[in-house]
Amino acid sequence: MRICDLCEQDKDKAYSCLKRIEGQIPFGEETQLSLLPHNCPECQVGAGGFHHLGCGVEQCPQCNGQILFCLCEGGEAYRTLAVNVWWTRLRKALPESVVTGSVR
Repeated sequence: MRICDLCEQDKDKAYSCLKRIEGQIPFGEETQLSLLPHNCPECQVGAGGFHHLGCGVEQCPQCNGQILFCLCEGGEAYRTLAVNVWWTRLRKALPESVVTGSVR
């Protein structure tokens, strides 16, 4: 079972991520894909669904590059969202003493 960090669904069973950013391109509408599989080969969303956070196939809506590695302004909202989600998850996983800095 692979859980999406953003919508907390099982990626292998979810048709689409339940949360998205403005301008996000649905799977199957990317300009970089020449052969459209039934599901995204990485995050398993179906055609017309929105990729799960961290998917390497997802395309930046501004420059059409891979949003996971995009450094243009179009990837800014994505990077901010990813950092906030992953930092929140990390804080929940760490002991309270590490999060607050009260380690002796």
